[in-house]
Amino acid sequence: MKLIDFKLEISKLVRNYSEKTISRGNLDEILSSFCHELTLICKKCKVKKTSKKWKSAIWWTKSLEAERSRIRALRRRFQACTESAERVRRRIFFKKEFTKYKRSILHAKTNSFKRFLEKLVNKNNLGLVKNVIKFSNIELRIEKIKLASGDYLENYGECRDFIIKSHFPLVSMADDFVINYDDNGTYPEFTVNEVERCIGKMKRGKAPGEDGFSLEIIEEIFYADKDWFVEIFNYCLRFGYFPKIWKEARIVLIPKANKDLTVFESYRPICLLAIWGKILDKLITHRLVDHLETNNLLNERQYGFRENLGTISALKAVNNFISTTKNEKQVICMISLDIKNAFNSIKWADLINLLQKYNTPSKLVKIFDSFLKERSVILNNGDRWNYNIGVPQGSSCGPILWLLVAKEELDMFLEQENFLVQAFADDFVILLKASASYRFTEMSKEIMLKFESWATKYNLVFSENKSKHIMFKVKKTITHFPGIYLYGKRISYTNELKYLGIVFDPNQSFMIHLDRIQEKIVRLNEKLRRITRATWGLRPEMVKEIYLSILERIILYGVEIWYRDRVKMNAKLLQIQRYPLLSITKAYRTTSNEALQILSGCVPIDLKAQMIVEMDSNIRGVAL
Repeated sequence: MKLIDFKLEISKLVRNYSEKTISRGNLDEILSSFCHELTLICKKCKVKKTSKKWKSAIWWTKSLEAERSRIRALRRRFQACTESAERVRRRIFFKKEFTKYKRSILHAKTNSFKRFLEKLVNKNNLGLVKNVIKFSNIELRIEKIKLASGDYLENYGECRDFIIKSHFPLVSMADDFVINYDDNGTYPEFTVNEVERCIGKMKRGKAPGEDGFSLEIIEEIFYADKDWFVEIFNYCLRFGYFPKIWKEARIVLIPKANKDLTVFESYRPICLLAIWGKILDKLITHRLVDHLETNNLLNERQYGFRENLGTISALKAVNNFISTTKNEKQVICMISLDIKNAFNSIKWADLINLLQKYNTPSKLVKIFDSFLKERSVILNNGDRWNYNIGVPQGSSCGPILWLLVAKEELDMFLEQENFLVQAFADDFVILLKASASYRFTEMSKEIMLKFESWATKYNLVFSENKSKHIMFKVKKTITHFPGIYLYGKRISYTNELKYLGIVFDPNQSFMIHLDRIQEKIVRLNEKLRRITRATWGLRPEMVKEIYLSILERIILYGVEIWYRDRVKMNAKLLQIQRYPLLSITKAYRTTSNEALQILSGCVPIDLKAQMIVEMDSNIRGVAL
């Protein structure tokens, strides 16, 4: 792209539109016209490809390019010199600088590889798939979809549209209610610094919405006239209006792992939304989070989507309850409840009612109401499909609005000594303790009825197949299994319950968890061995970086929860570590663990686990 011409054209465009008067009636028209002209500018300033050019390596930078020019100049200087003493001096200087240049190239390659591995760790599969779809026009093919009648759709377009319409239904609803909106109330408007911080925190390289404008293009608009850019958002806040052009979403269907792909529920719909609209979405979400957290409106047993209340905090709460109960010589029952399609099932009216219930500022309530209404997704042929239920997956406010729904359920249970109910996003877990396991049948009745009534009220459905329970024994082996009922059907019992990535077992030894981790590491290591062999493939340094950045993090995830300094567990950890160490060192399989650790320069993983647990205990004051 002709960057200078693009910046000049953007400045002219923003200058022209900053002189226009904006009202509630013409906001959509002005934004649509602006986006249309912006598209023309992007096409105009796009560099035409006259011939195929070699693409630069991903690790190549402008500083390396400048350094290469300098090194070439030094080489020409010493080669052009005729005086012998001066030529030798210049040659020596060139060789020294050339050595530094080669080291900087190696350093750039290593850093580039590290950044790539960080992306693999920090991004989930959805982010990676979205990038693949954005950069290469790869379409996830859908072979056929089974209908309720038993027939099949086999046309790709029909299958895709059926999945989208099923996930984003248009259902008959009661008449819209009127929001009690106080026009005289004062509410602070967005500031330039607030918007700039919001843009700065957004991740680069994300897939754009239907308009095709990336974050970098939106940033150019912001820097062309910060005041006008922020004023657009403030108009939206004053009018309590979220522009229609930002409420259209293109859908990417991500197939779920190990699922029947002929069922529409086996596909996860991800909404690709306009970046400009995402900024406003993030701004109002930050305001809502500030309101909820400042006034302590969220339940303390709510984890996920909250600062310093992530998976480890939720797992610690569960682990502490189990450990305390075991010390009391009582039996524990842990029930895990799974909600079907939680985010796409909530009624918009319920969300607005909850916002008003918790005294959310009127202007925020009104703009959230506008954000939820008149939303549409784009079908295969380009038509728009309107829906009126659920929160778009991909929006910033969706998880926060869900917290309000989950709070309603958690508030039904006051803190009691004999049970604990907590939630991480849409995953609920119930912990019961009693002197005998048969008591759990009666204890769970009222709790499960409350969950059922809450789900019915908010148009939610629990998955009977995915909801399970497990019991933790004290000394004796459990022989009596209580009846835990959901929708009148008994929930199945399991000997290994996976919660937030950690596998719990009746003995709470976590050896089954390590078995599952070992299976995963073996699979990944076998894939790694395809590109690294004894005499060819990736260099040991690269394989080591893969181990430290990815494999070791997988092994040590949640180590604060499951680690016990016992011989059996330490031996298991060293056994798991042995697989990647063999790939790093390319040594014989009979080589001892100690030799592999020395040759690879990797710390024994049992010692690393001990170090992490001790640091967590000392710094955070949490003891297992």
